Amino acid sequence: MRPALAHILYIDDDDGMRRLASRALGRKGYEVSLAASGGEGVDMAKVTAFDLVAVDHYMPGQDGLATLEALRALRDCPPVVYVTGSEESRIAVAALKSGADDYVVKSVGEDFFDLLA
Repeated sequence: MRPALAHILYIDDDDGMRRLASRALGRKGYEVSLAASGGEGVDMAKVTAFDLVAVDHYMPGQDGLATLEALRALRDCPPVVYVTGSEESRIAVAALKSGADDYVVKSVGEDFFDLLA
């Protein structure tokens, strides 16, 4: 019997990054669901059990930190990896202090998806 695939929710307002994440993580054997905003991602996490949620920092409306806070308020919040395109350490520190389990710096190269996986 084949083990179930880990199910990842990737939240990012950038359509191209969502598509890249879906393809790259799918090739690595993950089931990937996508959300275009923090609010959409939180709503999805309320009704679907994910093994991991990846949250982008820079999003209009509800940014990554607000999304992280909303996810952490859920009863069974999965591990959250914070994703930022910025190499500013203050953003990573703020995310970790707010409850993120880890963070990665976003890039379009395979290194980013290897680290995310």
